[in-house]
Order: sequence, then C-alpha cells, then structure tokens
Amino acid sequence: MDAITTDMDFDDHCTEIAHQADLLSTGLEEGTRLTASVPSCPDWNLAQLLRHLGEAHRWVEELVRTRATEPPPDTALRHLPRDTTETPAALAAWLTEGARLLAGTLRAAGPDARIWTPLPSGSPRFFARRMAHETVMHRADAALTLGTDFTVDQRVALDCLDEWMELGSLPEMFDYHPDRRELLGGVSPISVDQPAASGAVHRKAEHCPRTGCPWVMRQRGEVRCQASQAHGGRGDTP
Repeated sequence: MDAITTDMDFDDHCTEIAHQADLLSTGLEEGTRLTASVPSCPDWNLAQLLRHLGEAHRWVEELVRTRATEPPPDTALRHLPRDTTETPAALAAWLTEGARLLAGTLRAAGPDARIWTPLPSGSPRFFARRMAHETVMHRADAALTLGTDFTVDQRVALDCLDEWMELGSLPEMFDYHPDRRELLGGVSPISVDQPAASGAVHRKAEHCPRTGCPWVMRQRGEVRCQASQAHGGRGDTP
C-alpha cells in the first residue's frame, strides 16, 4: 500500500468543525427523539450530547477570542439537564451556529496566537484539531443513537486516530484517565486490528498520515505511554 502523506492543517481543521456539525445537524429530523439514550455515552440522552458539543464549541470560541491565559468556567458543557423543551430543528440550528462561530474565531486568531491550552501547545492549532475531532466523534455518537449510517473521509479518520494516539501518549493523560495506568508495563506494541498472541496488534493497512509509517504504541515505565510510528517515525525511541 502506498504511504498516505496528506496532512490536515489548521485551516482544514477549522473547516471540519463546521462541516461535521452540519452533517450531524442534517440527521436531526422533526421526529427525532431527543430523550433517546446515547449508547456510547450512557449517562447522556441525545439532547445532552448535542448541548455538550455546542457548549464546548462556544467555550473554546470564548477562550480563543479573549486570548485567555486560563480556562474560563466550563459548567455549561459539564452539567447538562436531561429534560429539554427544544425542538430538533432548534438544537440543530444552535449547534451549527456555534460551530461556524468557532471556526471563524479560530481563523481570525490564526494558528500561532498565544492562548491557554490544557495540554502542551499554547495556540489555536491545538483547539482547531481537538474540536474538529470532538465533533467527528460526537457525530458518531449521534449516529449510533439514531441508528443511522456514519462515514467519514479517510484523511479525517486517520488524523483523528493520530491525534488520539498522540494525546494518549502524554503523561498528563494519566491524570485524566488514571485507570490507564494498569496498561503500563514492559515495552509492547498495541494493535488496533489484529490481536497477536503477545498482546501486540499492528494496523494491517493504515499508516500515520504525517510520516507514512505504521503506527506503534509503546508502554513504558510508571507514568509514560509513548505513541510512535515504526521504522524511525517521530517519537520512536528504542
């Protein structure tokens, strides 16, 4: 298979935020049951999922627009009432409005403005990528809830997986997900597709879109989990 070398850049991520919100919103029809439980987020119903995503867009938009040096309150995206009087059409319009507002604010700020970010970066680049894939994944959650098909462009899917591995390799992530510490141990690759007897799994067909190398996950030490690409990819420390 030829290596995939198409990267998503800052502008691509800004575009995808609005595009994914539009795709999600088109699935919200007049008869959509907003109280339906979300299988992949069982504590939420569909209305809560949509509010969480829309409030996340607005939270990041405020942060970027004001060049915040510390995080603004995030109560609105964390504490979500189960009851709703909104219609599917109203929630869809509100969601797409927030996504477009965020994309516009990110572009106006530019990729290199200095702002607070929860993990190393300190620029809108982090939030453009993070919110693009946050929107992708919650669109998938909504599709599972509605029983509708979910497809995503290959380069978006690969970038989403690459981001997940990159963020998951940071020591800070164990503060967010302490249960993952039990994964730590000796050096061993973690696979996505093909379980091996050793517990290693290698992706059969996909490669990192940045380097063209196969993805490999290494687990090391007490608080370190390192994502890398095989055959000399970035972060590939013997």
